[in-house]
Amino acid sequence: MGDDNAKAPTRKMWRFGKNKKALQPQGKVPAGVKGLTKAIGGELASERAQKWDAEESRNVSGWINRSPAWAISAALHIVAGVILMNVVYFTQHDRLGQVFRMTLRAASPGGMHQGDQDNGVNGKDNEDSKPAGPEKEKDPEVASDPKPANIKPALPEVGATTTPFPLKVLAGEVSGKDGPGGIYAGRGGSGRGEMLRQFGGDGQSEQAVIDGLAWLAKHQSKSGAWEPGRFDDNCPRGDDCGGDEKGEQMYSGATTALAILAYLGAGYSHFDDHLRPQDQGGPVTHQYTATIKKALNWLCREQNEKTGELDPEGDRNMYVHGIASLAVIEAYSMTKDPALKPHAQRAVIHMVDAQQDSGGWNYTPENMSRSDASITSWMVMGLRSARAAGLAVPKRTWDRSRFCMSKLTDYQTGNVGYCIQGSPGRVTRGCNCMVAVGMATRAYLAMPDDQQISEKFVDIILKAPPRYDDTPGACPNWGGLQNRKGGAHWSLYYTYYATLALFHHGGKPWEEWNQKMRACTLPAQRKSGHAKGSWDPVVWDGAWGGRVYTTAFNVMNLEVYYRYLPCYQVGAEFGLQKLVTDDEWDKVLGDARKGKFGDVQGTADEAPVDRPGKPGEPDKPVAPRVDRPTDDLVKDLKSDDMMTRRNAAKELSNRHELSAVEELIQASKVEKTSLRPVLIEYLGAFGDSDAILAYLIETLDNAEDRIQTAALTALRKATGETSIGKDSRGWRSWLAKQREEKSKK
Repeated sequence: MGDDNAKAPTRKMWRFGKNKKALQPQGKVPAGVKGLTKAIGGELASERAQKWDAEESRNVSGWINRSPAWAISAALHIVAGVILMNVVYFTQHDRLGQVFRMTLRAASPGGMHQGDQDNGVNGKDNEDSKPAGPEKEKDPEVASDPKPANIKPALPEVGATTTPFPLKVLAGEVSGKDGPGGIYAGRGGSGRGEMLRQFGGDGQSEQAVIDGLAWLAKHQSKSGAWEPGRFDDNCPRGDDCGGDEKGEQMYSGATTALAILAYLGAGYSHFDDHLRPQDQGGPVTHQYTATIKKALNWLCREQNEKTGELDPEGDRNMYVHGIASLAVIEAYSMTKDPALKPHAQRAVIHMVDAQQDSGGWNYTPENMSRSDASITSWMVMGLRSARAAGLAVPKRTWDRSRFCMSKLTDYQTGNVGYCIQGSPGRVTRGCNCMVAVGMATRAYLAMPDDQQISEKFVDIILKAPPRYDDTPGACPNWGGLQNRKGGAHWSLYYTYYATLALFHHGGKPWEEWNQKMRACTLPAQRKSGHAKGSWDPVVWDGAWGGRVYTTAFNVMNLEVYYRYLPCYQVGAEFGLQKLVTDDEWDKVLGDARKGKFGDVQGTADEAPVDRPGKPGEPDKPVAPRVDRPTDDLVKDLKSDDMMTRRNAAKELSNRHELSAVEELIQASKVEKTSLRPVLIEYLGAFGDSDAILAYLIETLDNAEDRIQTAALTALRKATGETSIGKDSRGWRSWLAKQREEKSKK
């Protein structure tokens, strides 16, 4: 994260150890984790709970669920008294905790494109499992925290109900009601357990997240910031977490934003005052409500109202602005808090203004004709989140970002450049870290990559597996690393981007990476003392942000299973608002100058090309695309690798390869994984194939809602007919009429 020639700050290095053997995950499954056992393939807690529910349906559980709060309270006091008197003998069948377990019946989640969240784990609701999250601790700041200047307070009202965990999610809704939706739909509710199990998480990773968030909460400054150089002011005497190993104060804006992102990634927001259990009144808060609210308030208070810049230290650092903007925009996207909207849209305006001629972003907002791959990635993530939030993002800015990433990519080798420098745009070579950055950024920009380039990206990343120690390796053109020996670079920053990139890629590469990421991350977390839950800043980049930086990034790495919906399953464009035209953007700017931030419905689509050309000429390809033979793609439909099957089906549908229709239909029929609805949707490209239309209509009779939804989406894409729902008879009647009219002609 430093500039090209700057060296990492000189410091005494923490030593994690010299053990070269592969580390294995350690620790017990936390008791409070919903829907999981230590063995991912084992029986889920939610499944056991449902069995218990069936057994107890004839006794007191029905009374419990229907009883008012005062009755529950009275029962609990009676039980507590009996226990204290030691006059009751409980057998293994008298599950006291189960009898007095109250189910929070929030609305069922949605927004999961493939439908895995619709009814929880394996179609079973698991909201009645013990809630995830640390035990609620009293926040000393809550009682005295003044009303923020910029953010609507979410402190509990009289009679408020509190909950230590985020509830279910609904697509299109916000966490202020039923939980986040859209691309954040995995961050809460019963679907979270399914995503953990499906993508390789478990109770150990969730306990690490719980402990990490608890440590962050204890080390927040009174201002609301997380200060890399002063966080240990909150440590008790004799148990200092920081010692001499602190980060640089100039990155307070970035570390504060990273901490906020860690909370948001777990489903916690500052604005839960409409989150209500079905049968109870009063707003719901959680133990981090005030923590997140203070942090967001600090960032917004420090924003330059005129330019929209978010760098509290005033250094005009675009790294800091990008990370801070992402935090503010995600918070707005999850909550739709109207007080956050001006700050989020102004942050986007500053991004647009600071874009370089070459399509990316540099260290400072001035146009220096330099596009840095790493900085550009943070801006792209912010712009994508802005689109998910319904904020205005110009098509011109988006297309130029795609041009930048295309120019940075070497399609022959799979390398991604460190930056585009000067005129006519010389690309300086990058390393495996830039490949991870580029791969993730291209996914967010919806730049379809053929299988060959994807395999090259993956191969480069997997040859440099993650590690958590003081080995920096080498990276061309990156300050302090360009003259070192070695063929790869290691840092927590690299691990973060590679984790995101391979998660969105999926398949066996993700499984391999995830196993190694967990193996080096989980044992490195501090297990005792006031530093419990944090990570020592032993990594090369730990010098910049210190313990706050390493803890926030590691927490986000372990939230990856549900933090975002995977692009390879739902599509990179899922849940995103259309881009705005130049005229529409001018109106946004004019309104912003007047302090108006209304809803904007963009009308521009992304450029439908794989490799955009020069800025302003997005439809001109940079490099010729080498198409694979159709026969090879058809063979790939039967591959053992899920991503190979997906890429083959996508390529055949993009080509509109009618000769492969039967094979595509068969592939969607036999697919047993969550890829099946994706394959069904690809069939929507063949609107002129009666065989595919007939198959899609037949698929509407499938009992699974996610399969029906995929079939309906494909039918509407293939036919343009949007007035018919999931009624297969209606579609058969429509198809018969179409055939009759065609025969008359």
